[in-house]
Amino acid sequence: MRRSALLVLALSACKPATSESPTTAAPTSATSSEAEGFGPWTSTLHAEHPLVGSAWHVAEARAIGRAELEALLAPARYVLLGETHDNPDHHRLQGELVRALAGGERRPAVAFEMLDPAKQAAIDAFAGEVDEFAATVAWADSGWPAWPIYRPVFEATLAAELPILAAELPREQTRMFMAEGLALFEPAFVARFGLAQPLAPELQAAWLDDMFVSHCEMVPREHLGGMVEIQRVRDARMADALLRGAAAHEQAILIAGGGHARRVGVPRLLHMVEPDAAIVGVGFVAVSPARTQPADYDQGEFDVLVFTPDLAREDPCASL
Repeated sequence: MRRSALLVLALSACKPATSESPTTAAPTSATSSEAEGFGPWTSTLHAEHPLVGSAWHVAEARAIGRAELEALLAPARYVLLGETHDNPDHHRLQGELVRALAGGERRPAVAFEMLDPAKQAAIDAFAGEVDEFAATVAWADSGWPAWPIYRPVFEATLAAELPILAAELPREQTRMFMAEGLALFEPAFVARFGLAQPLAPELQAAWLDDMFVSHCEMVPREHLGGMVEIQRVRDARMADALLRGAAAHEQAILIAGGGHARRVGVPRLLHMVEPDAAIVGVGFVAVSPARTQPADYDQGEFDVLVFTPDLAREDPCASL
């Protein structure tokens, strides 16, 4: 495949199409899951699934409630909140957890995958209302899902006056990386995260499998190595922001897609730099009707799984 074709895929793989953003429905009526503190829900697909509204502590193989989850996150140096980008409930829950952490003894920095570092100065100087923030960072032109979907997590962060760190690899830098490779970045950055070193074979194979599926199984695996390298650089950009945030504020939170927040993504890079750092990764997982037990979901990616309803989408592969 030509490099130009790979670039098109690289720019589309991380962000869902936004021309037809899902409609935000009114929250469903209260259910018993609200007693655990995770509802009510905006998304409605599979809302009656038995796991919806529960959280699962992977290492201890047991369910935990909202208060216990917050207690687990509070002492961590790094908290990663892995979302599905277009699921509004994931952003509501991210915002609620950010608010809970901000209410503790520390004032964590919050790094966002969605924010362009070129906007960092404007972000640092921002002192307006939450919807004005969207204009400050040019959200409407960013390619991310509609602002109301993300608004809750930004509202919580701004209300608590927490430092905000931009951790995106912008589209233009992605294009430049495809042409220039690692020469685009400072040597210290490349060395810090081992970007010039090949991944372990089993990890490379797993990431190629992920890319193969995310590209609708229409691109041969041997042509997806560039996608894996872009993923590595994106993870490194987020890890770098978290390291800076924690150094200045003792704790740092990442708001990012689940693929970056899982153990083999950003946490792997954080451990390269701070081997003993306390890291807790939370994956917000939309349930599947065929999987009714926590063990039916991947137990190796996150420390805690929080199960939510899903929302109806058009199949992105159908048009291809």
